Amino acid sequence: MVRAFIAIPIDEQTRHELVSVQSLLLSTSAKLKLVEPENLHLTLKFLGEVGEEKIGEIEEALKKTMLGVKKFKMEVKGLGAFPGFRYLRVLWAGINQGKNEVIELQRKIDFSLQPLGFRPERNFHPHVTIARVKFVRNRGELIAFIKDAANKKFGAVEVKRIDLMKSTLTRSGPVYTTLSEIELETDCET
Repeated sequence: MVRAFIAIPIDEQTRHELVSVQSLLLSTSAKLKLVEPENLHLTLKFLGEVGEEKIGEIEEALKKTMLGVKKFKMEVKGLGAFPGFRYLRVLWAGINQGKNEVIELQRKIDFSLQPLGFRPERNFHPHVTIARVKFVRNRGELIAFIKDAANKKFGAVEVKRIDLMKSTLTRSGPVYTTLSEIELETDCET
């Protein structure tokens, strides 16, 4: 079995900006588990435990789905929290420009994988997870930090492909391996 998900990779410049805000987050009184820099991405669909024999079928379905999908720009901007400010569990960077394209891409993936037994996502919200909250001593301080970064731009990512990823859980955190890269069409409208 393979623990798998589908993601949009993040470019190095955007990754650098996200890592900078992660280091600033450590100055708050919150106890956080930061997402490792190499693991920063936008998850389009978490597949869970998948039989290795099914990986090829998933890859083929994704390749067919991406035919005709043009690459686009996605702006990573602002911070937020799931499930919300009352109960902070996950801290994320949001998507501004390109949000509708990401949502449409995710819907296409959902539709293409339904025949393979995968359920559609509910309430998909495009984001890049940057930290998980373990404990908050001063919730107001963390909320103020998030609100202060509401308009902070972290970068513009050119979405040229989606990746089928494998996640191996280890004691020091997950290790991600790319199983397949599925290219989008090259003529980008900017």
